Amino acid sequence: MALAKLEAFHVPDSVDAALALLKDSEEALPLAGGTFLRGLDARGLLSEVEALVDIRKAGLSGLRLDDAEFEIGATVPLAAIAALEAVRTEPWLAALREALSHPPMQVRNTATIGGCVAASCPFFDAPTALLALDAEVIVRGAGGMRRMALAALFGGMFVNTLGKGEIVTAVVLPVPTGRCASGFVKLAGNANDLAIVNAAARLTLDADGICTDARVALGGGVGEQALRSAAAEAVLAGSRPEADVLARAADAVVGEIDALADHRASAAYRVRMAKVMTRRALERALACVNWVGERRKMKKVMSLEVNGEAHEVAVEQDATLLNVLRDHVGLNGPKRGCDNGSCGCCTVHVEGKAVYSCMCYALSYDGAKVTTAEGLAQGGKLHKLQAAFIEAGAVQCGYCTCGMMMTAKELLEECPDPDEERIRHAISGNLCRCTGYAKIVDAIKLAAKAWPVPDERWGNEQWVNWTSLERVSTGRKPMRRWQGAAPIRSTCGCRACCMASCCAAPMPMRASSASTPRGPNSCRASRRCWCPPTCRRSGSRRSISCRPRRPAWCAISISWTAK
Repeated sequence: MALAKLEAFHVPDSVDAALALLKDSEEALPLAGGTFLRGLDARGLLSEVEALVDIRKAGLSGLRLDDAEFEIGATVPLAAIAALEAVRTEPWLAALREALSHPPMQVRNTATIGGCVAASCPFFDAPTALLALDAEVIVRGAGGMRRMALAALFGGMFVNTLGKGEIVTAVVLPVPTGRCASGFVKLAGNANDLAIVNAAARLTLDADGICTDARVALGGGVGEQALRSAAAEAVLAGSRPEADVLARAADAVVGEIDALADHRASAAYRVRMAKVMTRRALERALACVNWVGERRKMKKVMSLEVNGEAHEVAVEQDATLLNVLRDHVGLNGPKRGCDNGSCGCCTVHVEGKAVYSCMCYALSYDGAKVTTAEGLAQGGKLHKLQAAFIEAGAVQCGYCTCGMMMTAKELLEECPDPDEERIRHAISGNLCRCTGYAKIVDAIKLAAKAWPVPDERWGNEQWVNWTSLERVSTGRKPMRRWQGAAPIRSTCGCRACCMASCCAAPMPMRASSASTPRGPNSCRASRRCWCPPTCRRSGSRRSISCRPRRPAWCAISISWTAK
């Protein structure tokens, strides 16, 4: 056990209680998310720790955003920050958004922003982004509260400048003014790897496109702590950020870094990559900043009813319906694939009709009712299409599946029993790179077996039970044969009965056996029919051989004899 001297694990319910515990023990450590401390523990680096003080229930999980600053409580998980509307949409927070997207889900759900910065680990992503955003930290200890720049918190590799018994209670970001945006990039071996090199940049441009303020930060082994590059910022300030200026700014960082060498990269490699990452981070920030000021003025408020829930959002005038559903409503069912109406991954229903949401300007659908794949299931029960896709194994990577199901839903509403040719034609606007479409077609056929059959005359739906259905050979073409009971809408084919609508009522059907009596009104297909034996128009009881009229979707051929 690495924590050989651990004697106590405390979970205080207030900051004051946590500070008292830290003050009383010489070898006590504060614990927030625990991912960093657990990593040190696993490596035997915490052998002298006698007490752990878990501050997650100490009331440090608040969030506050106003016109002046964005304050994040120390124990807010990284995933919760990434899910905030401002972080997902504001251009000036793009660097933080991109930095938080890199750690794996398990880390994002556990690690906290306070623990991330207090660890003073140069290989983490969030501290580099926060440096570029002029972040400050609020620190509390026995001597009271103080506020300091984030850069001043870092004292070296895994060493911070906090005093004995002090903890970080919040991280604060000042809200910039004007046309401001940021960007973040990272070089790593794999998705779960710490940064070999990472870089973040923030640019502010005036109306003439001149850079009035710049921030450039680097991390990931370019030194024993993440740092700001004053030389690169000096190159950018007062200049028009064109390609040659960005290249000179990237070259300027070399003189300010003291790259580390380890098993993942040499110092020379990190120096070279630091230049590349700096230029890319600046390019990302510049690509975003050019339209920020205008877009903020051009936003309009629109309302949508999405999957039965009302939403009111402020969107840019050229925003697409896909942008609104993903970025504002927070739905991931509609996927962004081609973004030009070629792949069908973004298919949703608007007022019951399938559309490419990437091709629809959002403001054109103000007040519309939208259904996405998330809205198919009802009451915790999978929709028949979803169940059919699972049963047929039609889901592989899953990227096209949501759009494919929305297309299939409209097909089956128009034609509850389509043949394979019609199914393939209907889904021809949805691209799938995994299945070859065979299993998707099978899934739609399977869903069709339990689809509601519309009836225009009664204005309702009859569900057809296909559970006990089998195909038999008739010698010419396959025909479906009923083995179970199911209500069918049909009308008598004889002229007199058609005119009188004597079969206008629903005709129940039931399975017959050898003992089923024959006689008036009995069915030649070994079913009993309750069609009235007397023609209402003439009042006569004469033998009429008729065949029921069937809708185009019906594949059953049955004849009756009435007397």
